[in-house]
Amino acid sequence: MVPGSRIDRRDIEEWEQRRPFPAAMRDRAVGSFFGSFLMGILVVTIVAAVVAALAPQTVAHLRARILDHPGRAIMAGFVGQSVLIGGGILFAMTVIGILLLPAAMLAAGLAGLAGYVIGAYALGVAILRASGRRLPEDTGDRALAAGVGALAAGIVGLIPLLGWIFILVLTLAGIGAIVLQLFQPRLFAGGAA
Repeated sequence: MVPGSRIDRRDIEEWEQRRPFPAAMRDRAVGSFFGSFLMGILVVTIVAAVVAALAPQTVAHLRARILDHPGRAIMAGFVGQSVLIGGGILFAMTVIGILLLPAAMLAAGLAGLAGYVIGAYALGVAILRASGRRLPEDTGDRALAAGVGALAAGIVGLIPLLGWIFILVLTLAGIGAIVLQLFQPRLFAGGAA
């Protein structure tokens, strides 16, 4: 048993005054979270707006593929991303192909980033259309759609459990639109062959 002379009792208010470090650290963490959140939205908005301004027809076709046939875009994205990741693993199994694994993983990561940007842009256009606005026709409208989509995706992405599923589906839809635009696979062609 510890003798009473070795015990130092303090009120909780005194403890909080002497130890402000956890509160300061909490405030810094919250500030860092919001800073990172806003920076992510800003980066996605800028990238989507620049891509939409440089290639407006291509981005309009990608957006239309996502919004007209979202299921088809999601499935094509799943297959496309699976090919990149699975192909990298299969190449690695040949031992010689281990050298190609980093390139395959980099391609899968870049495809995911491109898919997220295109998916967020399409989401922004869908939200603006639902609010009564017309399809984006100039750079300002495209930048607005990109910002609205990035903000909406970021906010929905914060929802526990459902958020990451939404972001995954949004990214796969974007990848799928790119796959359908580039390769036009017969598996995902509309109608009977």
